[in-house]
Amino acid sequence: LGNVWVADAFSLAPRLAVGRGAASVCQNSWGGAFTCPLLRASSMRSQQRGRAGLLTVAMADPAMIKRLENTAMQFEGLTQQLGDPSLDTQSMLKITMKRASLEEVVTCYNDWKESTEGVEEAQLLFQEAGDDPEMKEMAREEMKMLEPKILALEERLKILMLPKDPNDDRDVMVEIRAGTGGDEAAIWARELMGVYTKYALSQGWKTEMLEESDSSFVMSVRGGSVFSKMKFESGVHRVQRVPATETQGRVHTSTATVAIMPEVDEVTVKIDPKEYTLTTARSSGAGGQNV
Repeated sequence: LGNVWVADAFSLAPRLAVGRGAASVCQNSWGGAFTCPLLRASSMRSQQRGRAGLLTVAMADPAMIKRLENTAMQFEGLTQQLGDPSLDTQSMLKITMKRASLEEVVTCYNDWKESTEGVEEAQLLFQEAGDDPEMKEMAREEMKMLEPKILALEERLKILMLPKDPNDDRDVMVEIRAGTGGDEAAIWARELMGVYTKYALSQGWKTEMLEESDSSFVMSVRGGSVFSKMKFESGVHRVQRVPATETQGRVHTSTATVAIMPEVDEVTVKIDPKEYTLTTARSSGAGGQNV
């Protein structure tokens, strides 16, 4: 049936290799195909057609694997820091937020490693099964089940490892002001505020109305990764409809502007008295005026 070989994508070491030249050639006989395309260079790929199918084997990009390993190590380090009783509240909050931002990447990475190890074990079982058809069929089913899971995890990892906006985890201030359209624009602005309020509640965020008038609203939104989910709402929002204020059934176009601003950290400004001077000016006139 031929040799079955898979590269260990994370250590870049083949487990069932029989030689660098021959081990890069893979063969199967179960009539399926298996791929592990996590950010691999095309020059690293090697494939050979078997009597009943095609098995594609590739080695992962070492730079990406190193980034994932470093992320996992950083996550473990942050977890250990949380157990330090000497941490103050502010430091603990920063560590908790940093750890939470890495948790999804590490979880996805660990699932990927477990799935690839499962494939290797299934292929080892297939190789050692000899002439036992039941064992071979069990190995085939295991690999067929793990293949789509691995592909989905790899695609997810590609997205999770993209660079993030440093403001993504910040809370925001939402400012909505009526634009052109008169009373209808004010109605539209209020409806937009209602939409964002309901969306925030659906995400488990906390909202607080800071300013409110007939045509403008300012709201604070606090929660997890608020700015990352709302930053693209900034801009001019337009509506075309027959407004409630229209008596002749004409369609009106109204606009409202939306500004999503990330909240900045509180800072304490200290001014040394030596850095400023006080001057007094006095003027007088015929009438006795003085300043």
